[in-house]
Amino acid sequence: MEPYTPILGGGGDSAAFLREVYAKGRFPNMGIQFYRLLNDTVEKLKEQGRNDDVEKLHTFMLDMIQAEQDASDANQIDAVLCATLEGYAQSTQREQVVLKFVNSDEPWTRNRFGELKVEMDNVPAGKRTDLSKRFNLTELKKEK
Repeated sequence: MEPYTPILGGGGDSAAFLREVYAKGRFPNMGIQFYRLLNDTVEKLKEQGRNDDVEKLHTFMLDMIQAEQDASDANQIDAVLCATLEGYAQSTQREQVVLKFVNSDEPWTRNRFGELKVEMDNVPAGKRTDLSKRFNLTELKKEK
């Protein structure tokens, strides 16, 4: 069984499960395997023309990245969204995430999100995409 099969089988319905698990704080330092799973699942769903399911997973990831407090996890989610969601790289949502981490006391975080800030600064404010017009974004909360 391929690793994305459980989420792929559930399609967009898996987003509700993932949202519940995330809210319970059960994805701490999730690891790159989880993000590969999300990326691969989105790509497989796209290949199958399951656009509604892709939208549900993108909504989950957009909510998740806005709520994420761990810079490493936010960086991984950012990479998946950049790879799978057209317009995300130039979005106001990405800008908000970058600004949340760019002034970190942690050198790696400050450097990584500083690089992303330079990318965002190269996109004129008037050219940034507001994905909240396309996705029904909510404030996803994670239990501590």
